[in-house]
Amino acid sequence: MLDSLITLQPVARTLEETVCLICSRAASTLNSKCLSAGFVDAELEHTVVTVGSEAPTIARFLLARALDEAPHRKVWVLTYDPDDKTFVLGIQPAVLDGIVGVQPIPQLSLPSLSGQR
Repeated sequence: MLDSLITLQPVARTLEETVCLICSRAASTLNSKCLSAGFVDAELEHTVVTVGSEAPTIARFLLARALDEAPHRKVWVLTYDPDDKTFVLGIQPAVLDGIVGVQPIPQLSLPSLSGQR
């Protein structure tokens, strides 16, 4: 789906709106639907980007350009449900060295359960 050629007017919109438009336009080239999913992320809701191209452009390229505009690095995963012909694009903060985006849960030391029933 993300290898589809799409056009997207280069106007200012939120990152979330931009991702949803890229997703829906790319899916429509395959007569499918696309939903955007992931963590509730204020950066997606409040970061304004101007990404687009009036010439047909690969959707994956536009998505990468849009996510590069986020204050913190994002990662994405695309899944497909063939029964519904629906793509789901999940976006979440990247975790690099445990300090960027979201903090990982610290490893807990649990008491040994050996010998207990």
